[in-house]
Amino acid sequence: MVSSNFAENIAAENERSLSTLVRTIARFQGSFSLTLVCCNYASLRDAMLQKLRDRSTVEYQELVLETATKILHQAILNAVQEQPPKALIVVGIESVDAIDNLLAGANRSRDQFKQDFAFPLILWVTDYVLSKFSRSATDLKSWAPPPIQFTMPPDDLIIFLQQQADQAFANFDNFKLKDCEIESLENDWLNLAPALDQQLQASWQFIRGLVQSQKNHIDLAIKYYQHSLAFWQQNNQLEKQGIVCQKIALAYNRKAEFHRAEKQDYWQEARKYLQQSLDSFEQAQRNDLAAKCISELGEVLRLLQAWKELKILAQKALKMHIICGTPSQIAEDYGFLAEVALQNLEWEKACKLAELALAVLAQTGVSKQDTGLYLLLLAKGQRNLSQQSEAVNNLKTAKKIRDLKMMCSFI
Repeated sequence: MVSSNFAENIAAENERSLSTLVRTIARFQGSFSLTLVCCNYASLRDAMLQKLRDRSTVEYQELVLETATKILHQAILNAVQEQPPKALIVVGIESVDAIDNLLAGANRSRDQFKQDFAFPLILWVTDYVLSKFSRSATDLKSWAPPPIQFTMPPDDLIIFLQQQADQAFANFDNFKLKDCEIESLENDWLNLAPALDQQLQASWQFIRGLVQSQKNHIDLAIKYYQHSLAFWQQNNQLEKQGIVCQKIALAYNRKAEFHRAEKQDYWQEARKYLQQSLDSFEQAQRNDLAAKCISELGEVLRLLQAWKELKILAQKALKMHIICGTPSQIAEDYGFLAEVALQNLEWEKACKLAELALAVLAQTGVSKQDTGLYLLLLAKGQRNLSQQSEAVNNLKTAKKIRDLKMMCSFI
C-alpha cells in the first residue's frame, strides 16, 4: 500500500481545506464573494460536501447544474430569486455540454454576479474545468483566491479504482466513467501504479480500453485490452478472459466499419477472438455470457460468408438459446440457418426456417427491424419456389421496415 505518512498528509490537507471552506462561507455573509473548490472525483466531492453540511453553522443552498445549462448567471438566478440563500454551492460544471460557452458567457456577465448575488458563491470544479477557467473566464477567475483543493487519499483512490473495475466487468456493455475522472486517474496513474497489485493493474488497462473505444480510438483500445488479456490468460481467469476477448472482437468489427477495404482481415480477427471468448465462457460455465457471445460470432461468420461453419454454430446456438437465451436470439439462430439454406439452394428449407424465426418474434412482439430481415429471407426463398405473389407481399411488408439499400441486396 501507499506510505502511511503520505496518506496522513493528504488527509490533513483535506481537513485544512474543509476548515477554510467553512470559514469562507461564514466570513462573507451579506456580500458577494467567489470561491473555487477543486476536486477531481465525485465520490470525494460528495464525502466532503457531507462533512461540510455537518460542520457549517451557515445554512447554504446547493445547485446541481443540468448538462444543458447554457448561462451560469441565469441558472443561479432561477435557483435563488424566490429566496436568496446565505451561500450557494454550485456543482456539476464539469458535466455541462458546452463548458467553454458557459464560462465565456459568465466572464462577459461577471459584473451581474456582483450586482445580483449578495452571498458567497462557491463553484465546485475539477482540474479540467479549472484549466478552462484560465482560458475562457480569466477575469471572473481573478476575483477568486487560489482554489481550495481536495485530494483523494491514495488508499481511497485504490478502493475507487477497484469499484470501477468491478463495475466495468459486471456491466461492460454500459460502463462509463466521467471524463474528468478518467483524466484524473490517468494523471494519478504513475504515482498509484506501484501500489497496485497486478490484477488491479490489468483491470485498469481494461477500463482504459473501454474508455478509448467509446472515443473511437480503436487501435489504442485494442492495445489496452491486449495488456489486460495477457494477465487474465497467465492466471487462467476464464470469465475475464472471455469478456476482454469479446471486447477486442468488437473493436475489430468497428475497424471493419471504418476501413472497408480491409474488412475481411478485421472480421477474421473478430472471429478469432470471439471463438476464444466463447471457449472461455463455456469453460467457466457462464452460459449467460456464452449465449450472447455465440450470437456475435454467428454474425461475423455471416459477414465472412463462412456458411458451413455458420450452420454448425447456429445449430449449437439454437440448443443453447432454447435453454438460456432470449426469443430474439432464437429467431436469429433460425435466421442464420435460413441464410445457409438459401446459399445451398434449399428453398423450401429456407422458407420454413425463416417462418420459424418470424413465429418466434410474433409471440414476443420484439424488434420490427428483425422481422423485416426474416421477411426478406422468406421472400427470397419464395421467389425461387415461383411463389411470386407471396414473395412480393413479403417484400412490400419488409420494405416498410428495412431500408432500400438492405432490400436491394436480397432482391
